Amino acid sequence: MSPRLPSRARPARIPTASRSGFTLVEALVALLLLALGALGVASTSAWAARLASEARAVERQALAVQDAADSLRGVACLALVSGSVATPAGVTSWIATSYGVAAQLAVTAPAPLRRSLALNAELLVPCE
Repeated sequence: MSPRLPSRARPARIPTASRSGFTLVEALVALLLLALGALGVASTSAWAARLASEARAVERQALAVQDAADSLRGVACLALVSGSVATPAGVTSWIATSYGVAAQLAVTAPAPLRRSLALNAELLVPCE
């Protein structure tokens, strides 16, 4: 029979119930991942808001061009002249060229805030 070791020489056993739960490192890693996810959602929201703002500006620009073109369609071909008009989207200008049977209109609306390109539309309006 093998001799028994004294009780102080035996390794102490930690009860399994006290080892349940998360360590501090695990909690910090989980918090870091949660913070990164929240930053991703916030940046995506800011990006979507900026795109929506640009879309509204382009829509105003397109409506300004459409309004100018519609008003010029009602003018007789020989009476069409180049000009400009102030709109909420900015100054919309047009160049009219009459060919006798039709008039060509080149309408330009100003660029929205963050875009560098103006909106250009060319129309061919038949003369009546």
